[in-house]
Amino acid sequence: MAKTLPMNALGISSAPGRAEGAHTALKARQAAAAVAWARTRLGLSLAEVATAVGASARTVARWAEGAVAPSPAHRRRLEELGESRHLLETVFPDWTAALEWAHTSSAALRGRTPVGEITRGHIAAVIEVLAALESGAYT
Repeated sequence: MAKTLPMNALGISSAPGRAEGAHTALKARQAAAAVAWARTRLGLSLAEVATAVGASARTVARWAEGAVAPSPAHRRRLEELGESRHLLETVFPDWTAALEWAHTSSAALRGRTPVGEITRGHIAAVIEVLAALESGAYT
């Protein structure tokens, strides 16, 4: 006979650890996806992703494998990468144009490239420029 798990009022299992485990697994998958995007689409190395989010290359490698979920502080930095991805995909008509912009020096970034700023951990600065582009502030 199958064992029945206790349910809460919403019909969700209230067995200890089940929800936390699923949430942790989701965070690990999201981290792996963010790392994969930065590596494949932006062309960053594990070390560059690590610097961008303030983690060690070993930790980023473990995220890329889906082995562990990031800490809350690292999750926020990975979310910034996700926001930059969203804006790049929104602002530019195709990925070729987005990639060209990302690897070209920008006056708005004091002559630095957006990818260079990301690898220095200045993701917020890139987001700010992309948000301005999205709003039409720059042409």
